[in-house]
Amino acid sequence: SQYQVGVMLFEGLGTEQNSKRGIELMMKLADTADPATKHLRPNAQFHVGKAFYEGYGVWPNSEKAAEYWELAAGGGNVEAMNMLGFFYTRPDSLDVKQAFHWHRLAARGGSAESLSVLGVFLAEGQGSSRNLGQAFRCLESAANQGSAYAKGQLVYAYYKSKFYRKTKETAAEMLRYETKEEVKEEATKLKFRTHLACSGVSLALFLLARCLSHGIAVAEGDFQGLTPELLYSRAIYFDKDMGAELHKLVTHGKI
Repeated sequence: SQYQVGVMLFEGLGTEQNSKRGIELMMKLADTADPATKHLRPNAQFHVGKAFYEGYGVWPNSEKAAEYWELAAGGGNVEAMNMLGFFYTRPDSLDVKQAFHWHRLAARGGSAESLSVLGVFLAEGQGSSRNLGQAFRCLESAANQGSAYAKGQLVYAYYKSKFYRKTKETAAEMLRYETKEEVKEEATKLKFRTHLACSGVSLALFLLARCLSHGIAVAEGDFQGLTPELLYSRAIYFDKDMGAELHKLVTHGKI
């Protein structure tokens, strides 16, 4: 079909990549009103939006990207809902209520990544009223689906709520990661953003270091061979920006 050929050309699947020609084909499908291709239209609209956002085969245009994603989302495309959720958290298109709206719809459609972001919004009261109970449920569900980002944010929510045993136990699960490559590979397989996954591991290890350094919920013999200094170093290794931000929060007495 025209859609399959468009995707193959756009992605270079089984043929020489030709993003421009691939997008031309998908745009024809995305913009048609033909009832026979109605079931393919949302997927085509999603890819066209992605092309405009990333500048593949067309000039970059974030507004056009959002327009096509909204069309795709209206047709039930969950990936488009997820992209819109992140689109509205960018500094130049920031709209927290819109971000919450789209992540909520994507989460309902089965996106564990959007579910994790929704949990953060609910925990912080962004885009909606604060609801810790719902936040915990969202983050726990997303973490159970393999989201390292959700697990890290869950550790943070536990820590802020003074659920220190849960903080320690959940953070300790992140010790299984040895390298950033491991985290990124796992996130890619699960279709999660790799930088968010690394930030989740960093956050969890940093707070585990806090527990160790202050003797919070830590029994004698726990984590033998680990020191707070080592864990702080690991947190920075996985995400130096997250490590720096957490250090700033500690300095200002926020955590």
